[in-house]
Amino acid sequence: MTEPNGWLEPRTGAEVRDVYGRSYRLGPNDRVLLGRSRVSVAAAAWLVMLAVSGTQYGYGVFAARLMQSGGFGLEAVAWGFTLWLACHSVASGALPRLRRRWRLTSRAVVTAGAVGCGLGLMALSQAGNPDLALAGYGVGCGLGTGLVYGVCVAIAAAWYPDRPARAALVSGAFGYGAIPVILIAASAGDVALPLQVLAFAILAATAVCAPFLREPPPRWWPDHLDPRQWAVDKSLNPALRHDLPAIREHSTREVLRCPVTRVMTALTVCVGAVALFDTFYLPSLGLAGGWRLRDGALALAAFAAGSGGIRTLAVRWAGRIGRPRVVVVAASAGAAAQLVLAAAVTHRALALLWLASCCAGAAAGSWYALLPGLVRSFFGDQPGLPNLWLVYSAKTVSGVLGVGGAVWLVEAVGYPPVLMASAVLGLTAAGLVPLLRRPGLLRTLPAAVVR
Repeated sequence: MTEPNGWLEPRTGAEVRDVYGRSYRLGPNDRVLLGRSRVSVAAAAWLVMLAVSGTQYGYGVFAARLMQSGGFGLEAVAWGFTLWLACHSVASGALPRLRRRWRLTSRAVVTAGAVGCGLGLMALSQAGNPDLALAGYGVGCGLGTGLVYGVCVAIAAAWYPDRPARAALVSGAFGYGAIPVILIAASAGDVALPLQVLAFAILAATAVCAPFLREPPPRWWPDHLDPRQWAVDKSLNPALRHDLPAIREHSTREVLRCPVTRVMTALTVCVGAVALFDTFYLPSLGLAGGWRLRDGALALAAFAAGSGGIRTLAVRWAGRIGRPRVVVVAASAGAAAQLVLAAAVTHRALALLWLASCCAGAAAGSWYALLPGLVRSFFGDQPGLPNLWLVYSAKTVSGVLGVGGAVWLVEAVGYPPVLMASAVLGLTAAGLVPLLRRPGLLRTLPAAVVR
């Protein structure tokens, strides 16, 4: 059968190619493959991400409570979080290779990650040995969260290649899911109890949701939509108005050699350093400003709400005005938020602290929501996850710069000057965006031949 546009209508299960040479496997549909809607997979991934989010965004409150109880200094808890970030990045980056080599299912990986999170949180709750507690949290919880995050984001993107905002929705749960944990940890009489409750919640959520996490076949595409039309029709795919697909598929080795990879990595370092500084230091910032820990915890909760809640909107805005423009606006707004945070501490304006924290979180969340789409539009859909984690792994450098290294500046000069330095990093990120050039495009037209 021939369609009105002249293409042959593909049969279910067929391999088709679009005008860019990308191949797709058309169907079978999700109900045939799963016995239910693909919504169930996205919902399961969303719930697991909701549970593990407290391991990152709740740590600032945990650290402040541990310092108040004695035995933990600011430098120790800062480098404990830096270790967590390094292990998180390593686990996320190694995940594709581990799954290929050992043929691991999503259920097995997420279960292993949840166990690691539980062990790390239990270790942190045993504050009698600070070094062992921080090492257990950093290694166990960092590796575990990295595995869970990598699987949940990848599986949502694989089931919704036609709706990238769904993957951003799953990613967003990693932000606002921590809000109850933050508030409970700030109010509880003993910090060990919230840590133990969080460990139990992660294990329980994983036990319920892991059986629903199943991958579609490689290059799967829903059979109700022709991917060849999706690749060229701007009414079906509004993102084409501003962001064209990659010219061809790039291997991981080619991505490493592309100059734009270095620009994208530098962007991730700058945005990530600012975001992680806020994630860790906001509760302590509140205490330094003369407020209660609960006030600083509310600032961190506002940051987490902004980071998670903005992600779906950022992807939709990118479809209307283009990803680079959204990144410039987000990075600039994040830089302004750092200056407002400095003013809030200096003038003891609590409401301003909460507002600026929410804006700073939204700026960070926008970048992490748009990063997968940027990688796909520059380097192609395959091999996909390994290429994404090449850039995402710069989160380790962000942690060293924005958390571990920043502790010395905070102790030396205080929070307002460091927040101003964070604003400079945000403006640097905004200035790097125009350097993002799609690989393979000519920078200028070839000179005309004069006869």
